[in-house]
Amino acid sequence: MTTVEAIQERMEGAVRRLETAVDAALAARAAESEAKAELATRASEVEALKAERDRLAGELQTIRAENAALRQTTDTVSGRLEGAIDKLKTVLDG
Repeated sequence: MTTVEAIQERMEGAVRRLETAVDAALAARAAESEAKAELATRASEVEALKAERDRLAGELQTIRAENAALRQTTDTVSGRLEGAIDKLKTVLDG
């Protein structure tokens, strides 16, 4: 093998290694872009879930307040009914 052929083989080997490195770098860049897009999608989903959580927390607070008001009304009506029943028993028992 001549010196020129040896140099040419070394040069071809270096070019193959360079092409491999460039392909790897391009693949890494593509993977990074995909990861960034996935991250952006997930971040958007997280924000949507946070908004839904806040909305549901507000609804829960409203429902709890309504429940408390209904309990109070129920207690009031129950007390009045018991009083009316006692009065009726008194009237009927004579």
